[in-house]
Amino acid sequence: LSVQQQHSLIRRLDPRSRFIVPLTILTLAFIVNTIDELIVLSIVTIAVTFIFNVWRDVLGKLKKFVPVLALAFVLWTTLHSYSLFYYRGTSAFSMEIGAFMTVRLFIIITASLILVNIVTPNEIIGILRKLGVPSNIAFTFGLALRHIKSISHEYLSIKEQQMSRGLELDKGFLVSRIKNYIPVLTPLIIRSIELADNITLAMKLKLYSGSSKRLYLLNFKMKNIDYIVSLVCISAIIFTIILKFLLNFKLLII
Repeated sequence: LSVQQQHSLIRRLDPRSRFIVPLTILTLAFIVNTIDELIVLSIVTIAVTFIFNVWRDVLGKLKKFVPVLALAFVLWTTLHSYSLFYYRGTSAFSMEIGAFMTVRLFIIITASLILVNIVTPNEIIGILRKLGVPSNIAFTFGLALRHIKSISHEYLSIKEQQMSRGLELDKGFLVSRIKNYIPVLTPLIIRSIELADNITLAMKLKLYSGSSKRLYLLNFKMKNIDYIVSLVCISAIIFTIILKFLLNFKLLII
């Protein structure tokens, strides 16, 4: 969860306006219902990674999700008739539905990666606090994000140590590969429990009580560019909803 602070646009934008950009992309991904619209939205999503100069990090992490996207395409193409989104009149085998759901999943994953690269956990806590969320809930959410980062670093460290000892993780079929990860997952679970215990001990030593009367180092202030970005994002959502409503209304009349 790192922010590319060297890019001037990220430094100039308020965390709330940064937060609303990927949130808008996620919202539009569930509103649009045609493959053409999703392709346009995916292009916009990729453009956002270049605007915020996080495309290297997003692309590097996105490569790990290629098998998931491929599996999603196969499953939605062949087994979509068993899903909640199935409606009568469509065939049991549909590559169009498979492509639609795969592109939607791609947008959701990419927007989530953008979010964690342009907004830090401390800023998310500040955003929730500004929205009136109770301090305990905001603190717990931010603490969970930090814990995920710590666990990911521990996972990579343990994996490299086990591979240096001769452990072959990518050898054999699926069941064998799952068994190969047991020497990695076992110490990872133990280490995650130790980290949670250390956090609990640190909170007790600092006499954390969850009081709402706390001082924060981050004080957010919206600027003109933040209002412009927020207005564009909100307008995009409202315009899309109105457009969808008008199109559905015309279809009902016809």
